[in-house]
Amino acid sequence: PYLGVRYLIVNEAVAEREKLPVRYGALLRGTEAGPAVIPGSPAERAKFQAEDIILEINGVKINEENPLGSLIQKYNIDEVINLKLRRGSEILDFKVVLAERPA
Repeated sequence: PYLGVRYLIVNEAVAEREKLPVRYGALLRGTEAGPAVIPGSPAERAKFQAEDIILEINGVKINEENPLGSLIQKYNIDEVINLKLRRGSEILDFKVVLAERPA
């Protein structure tokens, strides 16, 4: 299963350094390897944006003990998951259909 994002796990140190309003989640951020939201991915189809913070998947908080990648692996390709996301000061809910990871 594949969501199609690059991210930084949010913890106390990251939240402090980046001046984030939350202390947990997955901050969508591009790297030299590519953009935060991979073109053609389920995340792009759901209209995720760089600097969004994914807070929860199906009610489970994303943190160092429950990183985004590990939580995604608990689901199946074509399964619909509910994500809670913070964009600026808004909390948004998304339903996303997971895809197969491209080769």
